[in-house]
Amino acid sequence: MVSSEKIGNWLTNGVDEHAIAGVGVDAESVNRFLISGEIPAQCPNPNMLPYQAKLVRRGGFLYYTYPFIQRFESYSPRIARKISKAHYGNTYALADESILDGLGYYALRNSIVACYKVNIGIQRDAHSIGAMTGYLFPEMTKSLVTENPDLGELILDSEWDESGHSGLEDSNIPLGELKKILEACLRRRGVLVFYNEGIFNHKVLTNYEDEKDVMILSRSPLTQEVVSGIKPLSETDREVMLQGVEL
Repeated sequence: MVSSEKIGNWLTNGVDEHAIAGVGVDAESVNRFLISGEIPAQCPNPNMLPYQAKLVRRGGFLYYTYPFIQRFESYSPRIARKISKAHYGNTYALADESILDGLGYYALRNSIVACYKVNIGIQRDAHSIGAMTGYLFPEMTKSLVTENPDLGELILDSEWDESGHSGLEDSNIPLGELKKILEACLRRRGVLVFYNEGIFNHKVLTNYEDEKDVMILSRSPLTQEVVSGIKPLSETDREVMLQGVEL
């Protein structure tokens, strides 16, 4: 388990000058990390793409992270130049503010998916959960989007196929209880985790799919040594993140 002193320092630090990259994740994943000391990897997993399977075929662990390009450049000028070249002329795309916005969006999506799985027991993507909520509970949905406009892309830009779907095929719970669960999940915001230069003790690669993030390939799971700070984006996410953890 990560020490309470270390966790306290990370919460105080948030995103500071030691943060060279970050990820937006769900509080449940961070909680597992704080208890086990190992950061959950994106791969291996049952739904890996061919290039991901190839990278971890010998037992490796694959992570994705978005670099803060100016600080990242001090450690890997080559990768920083490649990313900058892909976004030539669009300075905002690589600005810290833009990166933090992107991390927040991923944290939102991941936290909704994790909350739904914990409460319902089924893995759904965030767009499906948002679309289901919009179809079943339009008034509640309107209120949630007003409260958090970032939900608009998940809910308003998604369509729920009502043919053969009532929203209840995942569970036998009553509609009223489902409504409470969906509302709780859509109020989640997630957690930002920031990495330090320790990631360069592992293999850092440009991503094949996204020109703005990088991949970390390690022989074993990443540990607390690569973390510089943590920032929960809501009080609920902070509470979930710290369940079973002494602080």
